[in-house]
Amino acid sequence: MNPAILATKLNELLSEFSKNAATKGKKTKITTLKTRREKKNKETDILAAQLDNIRLHIKYVMFDLESTRRENSYLKKILEEQD
Repeated sequence: MNPAILATKLNELLSEFSKNAATKGKKTKITTLKTRREKKNKETDILAAQLDNIRLHIKYVMFDLESTRRENSYLKKILEEQD
């Protein structure tokens, strides 16, 4: 086989490999970005759920505080009436 033909064939083969490697690198970058975005979306959803849970607990504590104040004032009135 002619060395010039062999060299051109090897160069063509190397160019094919480099094209495939560049395309594969882009695909892995895209998939990496997609997985990062999905992970951030999941974390955002989790944080939003936790924030909603905290809001609910705060509302319950406020309700309990108000009812305790009312009950406390009611019991003070009862004690004052007994004296």
